[in-house]
Amino acid sequence: MNSNPISLLIVEDDPSTQTMYKFLFGKHLELTIVSNVEDSIEHLSKNQVDLALIDLSLDGESDGLHLIRYMKMDPVLQAIPVAAITAHAFSNDRQNALDAGCDKFMVKPANHGEILAWIEQNKPQG
Repeated sequence: MNSNPISLLIVEDDPSTQTMYKFLFGKHLELTIVSNVEDSIEHLSKNQVDLALIDLSLDGESDGLHLIRYMKMDPVLQAIPVAAITAHAFSNDRQNALDAGCDKFMVKPANHGEILAWIEQNKPQG
């Protein structure tokens, strides 16, 4: 097993959901939680990130789809596995997320076991 903790970037603007993620994953992962696309891009430019969990509906001028497209067009960032998560459960939301390049689509409230399984399947091999 890799001795370095897995670095997970979570992009989520809801404070109660941020608290839940800290509680569920904070002890086992190197967790960074940001609430908008701009802070995400800044973090990605300065830090190594192993996985990203991105809410599609965010406050601000850009949404999660914008961030996923940005990551998948960047030669360095495109290798980071991305899970999109949203409260919107319409089929076009799923298709838009997959078209943007996300690797997994989850609907809120996501079962934390589903998120953990995705992390386990996509963690870096070391």
